Order: sequence, then C-alpha cells, then structure tokens
Amino acid sequence: MDKTQSSPTIKTTLNAIMNKTKGRDGSTISSKDLKKLPNMVCYSRVGKEWQSKEFSSNKMRYCIGNSAHDSEICISEPESERVQVVVQKLGSSWFVMEYARANMLQINGIPNYQFVFEHNGYCTLKIGDTHLVLVNGNNEFKMSQKINPQHKFELKNGKLQTPFNSKEPCLIGAEAICDVVITESMLEDNLDPILKEPFLAMINSYNNQLFIEPLSDKFPLLMQGAVITEPTPICAGSHFSIGELGFSIPESTTIAQAGDFMDFSATAKKTFMLLQVLGESAESAVNLELPQAGKAVSIGRGTDVTYTMEESSLSKQHVQLIIYEKSVLAADLNSTNGTYVNDEKVKKKLMHAGDFLALGDFILFLSYNES
Repeated sequence: MDKTQSSPTIKTTLNAIMNKTKGRDGSTISSKDLKKLPNMVCYSRVGKEWQSKEFSSNKMRYCIGNSAHDSEICISEPESERVQVVVQKLGSSWFVMEYARANMLQINGIPNYQFVFEHNGYCTLKIGDTHLVLVNGNNEFKMSQKINPQHKFELKNGKLQTPFNSKEPCLIGAEAICDVVITESMLEDNLDPILKEPFLAMINSYNNQLFIEPLSDKFPLLMQGAVITEPTPICAGSHFSIGELGFSIPESTTIAQAGDFMDFSATAKKTFMLLQVLGESAESAVNLELPQAGKAVSIGRGTDVTYTMEESSLSKQHVQLIIYEKSVLAADLNSTNGTYVNDEKVKKKLMHAGDFLALGDFILFLSYNES
C-alpha cells in the first residue's frame, strides 16, 4: 500500500546539498564558509558598453531571456524566448543550460546546450548577438593548475610570456577574473581607456584548433591590419593587436595549424536528456539516462516500470515521461502522493532542462546528457 505524505520541497533539498558541499580538495565546506561563497556577477554588453549586475550567493536560479518579468537577466534578442537560458546552482556547481526550443546558445565560443562550472570560475555566453560573461569568484584555482604539455600554448606581450591551457578559455581584459589582465605596466599611457574595458577578446579551442573571438566594439581586434569580427583561427606564429597592445603566439608553441574555415555547425548534435536523482550531497546523485526523442519511460516502485525505485512514498506506477528533443512531458499516473514540477503539483507538465521533478521522497533534476 502506498504511503501518503507530503513531498519535500526543492528549496529544502538544495539547502541540504549545499550543507554537504565539498570543496575542490574534497573536504566538506562548512555552513559558515558557504555563506562566504562569492556572489554571481553577470556582465552583458549593451551596444558598445559592458554592464554588470550582481546576484546574491543565496539565490540558486537565474533566468536569461527577452522578458523582464520572467528573467532576471533580460536580453534584447528578437529570436529568443521569454526564458532562453537557465543558470541553476547544485552544491558549489553552476549548470548553464539552454531552456528554450531554439538553438541560440554559444558557451565559451562554441555552440552547446549545457556547461557546468564551479565557484571561482567563469563562462562566456553568446545568445544571438548578445555577449554575456558569468563570473563567480576569482580565477585563482584555474591559474594554479598544472598544464599538460600537450595542451599548452603561450601568449606573448612585450617581455611577458604566459603559458595557458588550450583546453580552457583564455579571457583578455581589464577585469580581475581574466586570464590576461590588462594593467598599467603594459601600456605607455596609464590613463588609457582600455584599462576600463572588462573584456577584450577570448581564445579557446575547437576541434583541437585555437581560435580568437573579439568581445569589445570599442577596441577592435586586428590581425594583419584587418579588423576581426568573427571567431578566427590562430596558431603558432600568429600576431594580433587590441588598441596599442600587441600579442603573439611564439613559434615554439606546439598547437595545431590554423585552418581556413571553422564550421561551428558541426557541433550541432542530437540531444539526450538526463534525470539526476538528488541525494544528500551533489556527489551522491544517481543518474537516470533518458532515451531519444519519441520514446516514453515510467517510474515507480513496481516491477512493471522502466525505472524501479524502491520507496514506499512512490506508487507502483507513479509517473510517465514522454521524451521530446529538448523537453520531457511528465504525466502523473494517478499516484497517491502526486507529481510535482518545480514545487507545483501537476497532472501533466512539460519540463525543460533546469526543472525539478518531485516524486514522493525523491527530487530529480532534468539536464542534458553530456556523455
């Protein structure tokens, strides 16, 4: 017989995960230190100006879209939806996920549906023509990591030659989170306005090839005297300039030669969804891999369902999930304790990446299956 009880709230579950969050060294972060976690800062480029907006570290979800009512970060993109992208915190990790049907999201310069980054990190987003940079803390951990020689490239400015990991984005700008921070010592004029430009350019890799993308309209990115407006391949021996700043990649750098054309459409791939059954900590989550679009699965404590979860708070046949390309339709199967999506009791509800599903004592998180 089914056990009747109320469903745990999403906020309670996320708080429990936060209280058992582990740091990068594997040790549990105390509740006192959790309160000291940095606020999220979103930089967005409006016209030629970068604007910033800070959000409390206590807030666990942000939406990006064209609706000021539905999204904390509002963008002026006619093709975008009211909520285009969701940024959700789980433990110390942030999930950046495309929520809408249209594929408009680029993450760190590459079309993608999802990206996960930790506190003390950043990621760059491009939605249509809108550039955003999400910053959470500082860059100390990334800068302290050892670099695999196979993935190493160097960037030279004057006498300064700095090594970087080609598998991670490299931001250039005046903001402290940048990997190459523009300082007065790099300039002849210490009042140069470039010192106030948070982000100038980004270097990243795609298919084992480096490319550079401009992030500023005030200070054009130049290669061989030509203004670069799109992601452009670079390699050992490449030179580029931003304002009076000149950069080069030494000939000794062992990276792939630049190709003539970068076909980002090749990144478009079939999407598969994933349900994470959340435990007491982010590390104890269990994954339920969902099938391709057009299929259906069921969850319950009985034996005649796709996923059996032995818990008395679930009905034998509790919920059916119908899989779409970038969404999942949850249909309650007359369960005793009900089916909840984002704390709302539902009979049927279309779910997107970043949504939560509550079944009895279980909270499940819908994301993309990156594997």
